[in-house]
Amino acid sequence: MFRNVVSVASFYAAAFIGAGFASGQEIMRFFVRYGKGGLVGIAVSFGFLVMGTVLIINRSKSQDARSYADFIYKQSPRLAPYLDIVYSMFALIGLAVMLAGCGDLVAELFAIGGGSIATALAVGMLIYQGSDRLLDIGALLTPPIAVLLILPAARTLTDTGIILPQDGVPLGIGAALLYSSYNLCLSMAVLSAFHHKLKTNGQIWSAALLGNGIVIILLLTIALSIWSEPITDTQSNMPMLVLAERLGPLFKIGSSVMLLAAMFSTALAHAFALVNRITHQTTLGKPLSIGLVLFLGLSLSELGFGSLIEFGYPIIGVVGLLMFAVLLRR
Repeated sequence: MFRNVVSVASFYAAAFIGAGFASGQEIMRFFVRYGKGGLVGIAVSFGFLVMGTVLIINRSKSQDARSYADFIYKQSPRLAPYLDIVYSMFALIGLAVMLAGCGDLVAELFAIGGGSIATALAVGMLIYQGSDRLLDIGALLTPPIAVLLILPAARTLTDTGIILPQDGVPLGIGAALLYSSYNLCLSMAVLSAFHHKLKTNGQIWSAALLGNGIVIILLLTIALSIWSEPITDTQSNMPMLVLAERLGPLFKIGSSVMLLAAMFSTALAHAFALVNRITHQTTLGKPLSIGLVLFLGLSLSELGFGSLIEFGYPIIGVVGLLMFAVLLRR
């Protein structure tokens, strides 16, 4: 069904667009800094992500996987216990980063505390309602996130015109492959849980093209806007918010709301992956699984958004390469 294709593609895109993507930080580091090499890298990423998405869905279907742990144990039985632990830590760190980020952003926007706890409660309530509810939320969140993300970039390009990079570094292609591998690792949890929604080969390819098409269009537009309106090194942590501030207060508010929604959707994906893994691999029920996952995520989020980004994301990058290498082994 077309509705299932849109739902799976939307949830995939919503999970993909986390804090690093929505702030522009990932795009700056993996693409913009390499000039023409980064521009080529964007095209390479699209092909790699589409092929990787189709591969993960087909492998999940052939193994009848119900969670990322199920996928891992059937894909690589000998290494599975170790990979399961490492991937679970990857998902937990990702959840903690998003909860901490939501807490910081709520405090900045509304001058109130408790943003991390409120986010965790909302995530828990949605997961408790079931996987179909999550697909509905993904389909609901993705369009406004995309619009609020692309508006300041498109407005910048309207004002400056498109200015393509004149120099390039070939390492941009390698950086693009690293970036794609990491995100395919993240998508493994989503695709292994929802592959049953896609019944035919045509639906699988349609979902892969639509989900990654949304991501790449946003990525390209943001990259072009940063190339056309250069960002200094001191502004490179939040380039999209810098562009939004230059355009006025309404754009800044819109970008902040978009960033909050993007972090929430990614927190939802990470938490769902962990709860799905626990309920399918242990005897623990859904309510207790949700409580355990959110307790651990909130506890880890106390380390702070900046510290988790600095120390947690390098670990996540290594895990992404390792997991995708295992996927391609057969």
